[in-house]
Amino acid sequence: MKSKEIFVENKKEEKWTGTKIVTAALFAIFVAAVVSNSINEKTHSAHERATTYSEPKEPKKTWREEDNSSMASVMIEDFVKARLKSPSTADFQGVWSGRKITKNGTEYTTRSYVDSQNGFGAMLRTNFVCTVKQISKDEWQLVAFKALK
Repeated sequence: MKSKEIFVENKKEEKWTGTKIVTAALFAIFVAAVVSNSINEKTHSAHERATTYSEPKEPKKTWREEDNSSMASVMIEDFVKARLKSPSTADFQGVWSGRKITKNGTEYTTRSYVDSQNGFGAMLRTNFVCTVKQISKDEWQLVAFKALK
């Protein structure tokens, strides 16, 4: 009979009680929470490093330091149109066809041409040299205009 008692005792040791099951489940949840928190902290730290680091920015340039050649080109065209007999017919040399603007401080100079109608309706080409000066962020002044022959 002793062998039967040993078998019964072994069977009792294999049984899991409700308390052991609940304890094991709570332990599994605890381990899962710790692992999840660890992953989130690593991801969060990487995200913080990515969002807090940025390339050093150059200080913003003032209007005096910027290259405002495009606006100078528009202003030159406006000043030239004001001197034409028929400004609505003005056709200026395009930027892609060789017109260049040089910058000297806040002054911009170009040598170009404009095709426009004269008083009799004939289209004429006028070569010119024009210099404008930027006197504030939004103000321009005509410095020199010379029609070339």
